[in-house]
Amino acid sequence: MIRFMLLLFLFTLQLSLASDNCLKIEAPTKEATEKILSSKFPYWYNLALAKQETNCKWRASLDGHGSVGYFQLTPKFLNPILRPLYPDYDKPYSKDHFYAFAYYIKTLHFTNPSNKLFITYQRYNGGDWV
Repeated sequence: MIRFMLLLFLFTLQLSLASDNCLKIEAPTKEATEKILSSKFPYWYNLALAKQETNCKWRASLDGHGSVGYFQLTPKFLNPILRPLYPDYDKPYSKDHFYAFAYYIKTLHFTNPSNKLFITYQRYNGGDWV
């Protein structure tokens, strides 16, 4: 009976991990982070941000400002920065979305005087008001 319960538990655990929404965006998030920022930059922070913002699902405007995507990028404010480089960043399932997000994080991180990650993500969440 104990073996059966253990096998059932392990099987259920595998199923729950496989159904995580973030698995489908892990590869493009990692790729964009490594190409735009660095292979040493912790891409899992960006994945965690997508998990927190939208549960890794493509969403439109959860904040009332027209934010789009997994990372809730706001074209209203970010178009001048992102549109010239990544014209399709606001289109569902576009790789431009991942690259635009990584580029925006890069601009926040490298203009951050302390160069600390927690301040970079505070700036992201605070609309660069921090």
